[in-house]
This record gives sequence, C-alpha cells and structure tokens, in this order.
Amino acid sequence: MSKTLNVLLKDGDNMDILQWEDDDLALEAAAADSRLPFDKLTSQELACFPDVAENSSSLLLYLYIRNKTLQLWHLMPSRELLYETVLSQLPSPYDSDRSLVYRVHAFLQRYGYINFGVFTSEKAPAKPAGRKVIVIGAGAAGLAAARQLQFFGIEVIVVEARWRTGGRISTYRKPTTRCLADLGAMFVMGLVGNPIVTVAKQINMTLSPVDANDCPIFDCDGSRVKKHRDRMTEVVFNEIVSTVAHIAHSENLTEIAGQKTTLGEAYETVMIQLEHRHQAKVLKYWEDYRKILEKMKGTRQAMITARKTMEDLEQVIHSAAENLKSSSGEKEKLVASAEYNILLNELKDAIKRYDVGDKHLRELRSMLGEFSKQEPPPVFMNELDRSLINFHFANLEYANGTSLFNSSMKDWNQDDDYEFEGPHCMVREGLDTLTTSLSSGLVVELGQVVEQIDYSNNG
Repeated sequence: MSKTLNVLLKDGDNMDILQWEDDDLALEAAAADSRLPFDKLTSQELACFPDVAENSSSLLLYLYIRNKTLQLWHLMPSRELLYETVLSQLPSPYDSDRSLVYRVHAFLQRYGYINFGVFTSEKAPAKPAGRKVIVIGAGAAGLAAARQLQFFGIEVIVVEARWRTGGRISTYRKPTTRCLADLGAMFVMGLVGNPIVTVAKQINMTLSPVDANDCPIFDCDGSRVKKHRDRMTEVVFNEIVSTVAHIAHSENLTEIAGQKTTLGEAYETVMIQLEHRHQAKVLKYWEDYRKILEKMKGTRQAMITARKTMEDLEQVIHSAAENLKSSSGEKEKLVASAEYNILLNELKDAIKRYDVGDKHLRELRSMLGEFSKQEPPPVFMNELDRSLINFHFANLEYANGTSLFNSSMKDWNQDDDYEFEGPHCMVREGLDTLTTSLSSGLVVELGQVVEQIDYSNNG
C-alpha cells in the first residue's frame, strides 16, 4: 500500500478516494478496504484462477476487474452488486472477457468480499436448496455467517444459549434517557479493511474515533488519576510485557518443571522480581544514606575536637605570651618564644582542621539534601499503583476474551499481524446496533444451550 493511501485511509477518507473513478489510488483503496493486495494475487486467488497467472496481460486484466468490482461494492454497499452491474461499469476493453468478469464476481461474492452484511437484494431471494445449517451462537460472527448462508439460498437456524443476541456485545440503555454504555465489546478496532466499517455504512452506524492521547482513567472513588502517575504505571506495564516477550521468544523459556507457564503466571513472576529488585534498590539507598550520615558524624567529631583544642590553646597561648613578655635572659626568651610559636602553629592547625571540617560538613549536608530527593518509595507499588497495573491487565484480558491465566505466555498475541490499521472507534448508537441489524430476517432461537455437537455422513 502506498504511503499516501495509507495516511488517507487511516484518516477515514476512503469514501472520497473511492469516488475518484478509475484513478489507481481509488482502486488501491478498494483493495485495501477488502484486505487484498492491489497489484498481485493472494494464494486463494491463485488456486481459483491458475489461468490468470500464466501471463502478465491476463493478470493485469484480472486485477483491474477485481479491484473495479470491489470499488463498485464499497461505493454502494447497501445494495447487492450484480454481475450485470459490474459488466456495465467496466470500460472497454476490460469488459471483453465476460466469462472472467462472471468468475471474478462469483469468487468475490463466494468468499465474502462483496454482497455481505445488511444490504438490499436486487434479485428475488434464492430458494432454499434443500440444505439446512444450524449456526451455534448469535454473536457477531455467527449472525454474519448465518446471514451470508441465507443469502446463498441455505435454510439457516441460529441457536443461542443466552436470552439475547450479541455474544460479547452487550449494550446497556438507561430507561427514559438517551444514555447508553457498551458493557462487553465496545470498540471497532481499526478502520482499514475492517468489514464492520462496511456494515456501519449499510445501517447508518456512527463511528466516533477515540483519542488515545486523551483517555483519562478514574479511580474507584471517582477521582481522576493524575497523568504522570498513569504514564509511570503504563511504562511499568510495558516493561513487564516486553520482559515476558523477551523470555518467551528470545530465551524460549515457557515451561517450569515441564508445565506450561501461562501469561498471568509469567506477569506475576516478573512483578515479584521487580519488587525484589526495588527492595534491593531501597536497601542500597539507605546503606548509602547511612554512609553519608557516618561521614557527617565523623566530620562533626573532628570539628568538636578541633574546637576543644582551640579553646584549650587559647588559655595556654595567653600564658605563653605573658611568659614571653616577662622573660629576662636571652636563653629564657628563646625558650619562651619557641614555646609560643609552637602553640600558635598548633592553633593555626586546629583552626584549619575546623574550617576544613566545616566546609566538608556543608558539602555533606548539600549531598544529603540532593540524595534525599532520590529516596525510593518503600514498596515497588502501593495500592493505587497496583490497581492501575490491574487495570492494564484487565484491559488485556478484555482484548483476549479470557483470563491471563488461560492465555499462552508465548502465543497470546499471535493475531497481532492481522490487526486492522487506523483509529479505534466507539459506536455512538451502541455496538448492539450491529448485531441487532445482522439478526434481522434470521431465525434465531434464544435460550437454547448446545450440549453436544455430532457430525455424521448425513450432516
């Protein structure tokens, strides 16, 4: 997909692009919206059209017919796209091989690239071909499958254990108000190539993009969690996820004593290790803090000793000075002078030691002040932090549809390569609008619990 088209599709401008007649970008957008490569065949297409791949001319003809058919469907997905309509819209010479046009239309319809969802049939409904199919589960997938089978002329019954349709989709609507909330599935995850976007156009379902950069989190007491705390917790969560991914994929360590480790167990183990690492950090901090205090204590003691020496020398020097003044003989004066100078040098040394100690003490106090700012919290995570991490874990469980303790440590995200690109959206009318529309016209038996499935030669 070209960079220009990728940007436009992610911005949700595909309808405008599709209307650019036979512009290559419009045909490329139609292919992207259908999850197909614009300029080559898929393995499925190669299996169904081996003759097309024989030479470049037939390949280019096929790709144009296929992409043009997809463009026509996405321009008006609320009405069945007939083979005759496609043929009439193909410019010459692309309409010359009617057989190929028919085969392309049949292939795209058979595999659900066109004529799917909630649309008006242009022809009389196909008569039941004597085949009956039971679809188990009235979720989005079951209803979509049943609807497509019914369009193909197969008699379909949908059985659902709950007393409602929707599966994981469950929308709460507050009585006498317009307020609603999706309690289960609540997002359309990506727009590029997502068939739900096509169904949304068919049933006038409004998709509202969610701003991932402004998604506030509220605590259980209703207070908003501060952004910096949210960001810090998210950093820790991402560190846990990346650590487990490294262990599983780079180190290939996914078992303990022959038992497979679940994603939940791996995360808990990493959390414990992070707590141990944090406690080691706390211990080192207080060890370093104690060393600074010990240095301050030693410096203070040296200053006290120096000050005591200064005080003691003050009286002794005063006496030595008086003694020097009263000395009469030359020898006596020499001895008194030497004693006086020695005492003065001792005083200077004591003053110097005191000044050095005072300077060192001020430096240590400054160091202690800066060091105190780096004091780590007593625990790696307090109650609020843990609840925020649990929110991220719960969000991951929501995405996986099961507990982290039921998820594979290594393969839980194996479908990431198949995610749709583009913004995530919420449905303004409630996501059950989708399944309610898909269930219309179908025979759906609610409250039917399937206890056993049996396959035989007869069905």
